[in-house]
Amino acid sequence: MRSDTGYVEGLTTFSSPFGDYQLARYPRTSDPNLQAWEAADRYALTYLSDEPTTLFDGEVVLCNDEFGALATALHRYSPLVWNDSALAHAAIVRNFEANQLTQSWTPVKSSDELPNTGKPISLVVMKIPKSLTFLEDQLARLSPRLTAETAVIGATKAKHMHTSTLKLFEKYLGTTSTSLAKQKARLLFCVPDNDTAFPSPWPTSFDYDGHLVLGHAGVFSHRKLDQGTRFLLEQMKSHAWVKDATTIVDVGCGNGLLGLQAIKQNSDATCVFADRSYLAVDSAERNVRRWFPDDEQHRFVISDALASVEDPSQLVIPSASADLVLCNPPFHDNFVMGEETATKMFSQAAQVLSETGRLVVVANRHLRYLPILKRLFVSTGVAASNRKFVVLEAERPRTP
Repeated sequence: MRSDTGYVEGLTTFSSPFGDYQLARYPRTSDPNLQAWEAADRYALTYLSDEPTTLFDGEVVLCNDEFGALATALHRYSPLVWNDSALAHAAIVRNFEANQLTQSWTPVKSSDELPNTGKPISLVVMKIPKSLTFLEDQLARLSPRLTAETAVIGATKAKHMHTSTLKLFEKYLGTTSTSLAKQKARLLFCVPDNDTAFPSPWPTSFDYDGHLVLGHAGVFSHRKLDQGTRFLLEQMKSHAWVKDATTIVDVGCGNGLLGLQAIKQNSDATCVFADRSYLAVDSAERNVRRWFPDDEQHRFVISDALASVEDPSQLVIPSASADLVLCNPPFHDNFVMGEETATKMFSQAAQVLSETGRLVVVANRHLRYLPILKRLFVSTGVAASNRKFVVLEAERPRTP
């Protein structure tokens, strides 16, 4: 039950036609309005409960099941669960444990292809992601594995079901329709009947400073250079942050461009690229191998900010070991807005930085990150600013 992490306290009952389950979000959230499921999960399960059981005779694939509402309810069918976030897989493990279920599901990383188990895929249930490029990549990679007999169901909030969503399903799979809205949720139904196969256009690359930067679908700044990142990259070139560092960390690395620039300026440094996204870490690693093929010292880690996905009490790099942490924190997590992810990044950066280490953050001007940094560091300030962005510095982590 993992009471050492405080996980049990967040459990609440999720009722579905396939049974009642105790579920919690992972990582924990301080927002009491957020729970481990939404109306779209229950809507999809209610629909499935009225369908013939032959729907489950083949392989069952669940895409983007963030906390395991679908996986726990459909556990008896031993689903393949295809996610980009390692935290989603960790949440499902914990929710199976909380309900004393056998871990009969199979986690599949978004950077991997769905395994061929020898059974045809009879059912795909997809929580529709925010990123249309990630959705496009998933549909293109799913398409060759589906038949006209495969039932494909999409689920999301009604306000997030757009014409562009339907067009992608129709392009890559086939005839698509939608349900009526129910409790502000909507389902999508698709019949894989396309004769033309369209390969995924991802990953793609863009040029930065004479180098190609590869980006997988849905990874931050995967199409072109983000303007906030550009601003920080220019500051890195004109400050002494990088050249004096031995160990550098790019937290929430995305395609790894901050770390790449750091290595370019300081070839003797070791850089750690950390992200919860399988596709992000794969993007960063591919870029480092392409830019610096002879370098072997850099590390690429799947993490929750800078903590272990499996054990949030453990850091993925030793405490007080880093000289520089670079960060362009997200202010939204899929469809959820807030400062929790950024606060976690800053807090864990304070733990891994040495006494003389430095955290450098780029952010939109309207985000109130400086007060958070002042609680964690003795010395903080604005290193640079323009009309849209600020670069913040923080040094001398406070003693817990």
